Amino acid sequence: MDTRMPDSPCDAEDLVSPPWMRWGVGAVVALALSVYGVHCVAAGRMWLPGYSPGGFGGSDGGLVVGGAAYGMGIAYLALGAFLHFRFFWEGHPRLWRLAGVGQAVSLLAVLCGAGYAMLKMLESW
Repeated sequence: MDTRMPDSPCDAEDLVSPPWMRWGVGAVVALALSVYGVHCVAAGRMWLPGYSPGGFGGSDGGLVVGGAAYGMGIAYLALGAFLHFRFFWEGHPRLWRLAGVGQAVSLLAVLCGAGYAMLKMLESW
């Protein structure tokens, strides 16, 4: 029996993550990151380890508010989506073809959200 998916460049086994990784990373970790990202956007604040509003270093962390928190919230949400596309969708028999597009879009959103947050933090520095 041929185990290759139609139009697939590699074996189906190469795409399928082990069940613990598929559910652990692709579902649980992805959901946790996404929920925290939604919380950051909804609340307009987040805790950033190693950040002090007057500059970096010399602190256990600080509260980021406003646009920087919105940007980081989007970045966390998109990172959760990336992990879900990578570890969950890639092994799905019907959705694996769309996993690459989802990964590319979510990585672009991570870069845009984190970049926006960095600009906002530098403005307030």
